[in-house]
Amino acid sequence: MKEFFRRVGEAVLRPRLPRPRLRRRAARDEIPGPLRGFFEKRHAGWPEYVVLKLQLSLILLFLLSVLYLFLLPPPFLLLTCMVLLTLYLLHLSLTQLRRAFREDYPAYLSFSLLGLSFAWLLLTLRLWPPHLLTEPYPSLLLPLALILLFLLSYSLHRWKYGREFTYGVVEEVRGRRAMVRVGYDLRSNAKPGLYLVESLVPLRKGERVRVSVERGLFGMRGSTPRFVLGRKR
Repeated sequence: MKEFFRRVGEAVLRPRLPRPRLRRRAARDEIPGPLRGFFEKRHAGWPEYVVLKLQLSLILLFLLSVLYLFLLPPPFLLLTCMVLLTLYLLHLSLTQLRRAFREDYPAYLSFSLLGLSFAWLLLTLRLWPPHLLTEPYPSLLLPLALILLFLLSYSLHRWKYGREFTYGVVEEVRGRRAMVRVGYDLRSNAKPGLYLVESLVPLRKGERVRVSVERGLFGMRGSTPRFVLGRKR
């Protein structure tokens, strides 16, 4: 009882204000509700959702760049939208893209910065004198140079980061075949989905495996998973 009254006395004579605890709201890496069904049907998840946002934002930035070239004079609002969209893309690349693709993040960041750079490089076409833009040969020189530079940069990116395999998770084993769930992979150009592939090694459900892919000439339609090379180390 003595201890009880002592604590009551201290509370009355020397009251301590409660310290508010700020709860940090953890960022939820989730697909918005209305879009979940769309991604689930395609066996895609939150990383694919991040990639979709990145791709759509880059396409929109390129369209704004083209509009900026052809509108005379270009409205200030258009340039403002381009700056805001660029800041959003940088934020997306440095935060969500990093969390979505931890192991291969340098490849994705490089791709994002490559797209951003060329969207803004298009604006250099406005630096040419007006009379050169109306003449056939000089007017084609800079656009052709930009196209060649883009193709060269894309080829170097593919040479540095490209690979002939991707990773997947075994969902079902059918004898010497396995149903493997593959996510989006920029480095191999594999699309998300379930693929029935041959296996060179015995597998169990839930194992993470390395899957060889067959890449197209230009990679427009994505790579096709062929067979399991082995378990991921």
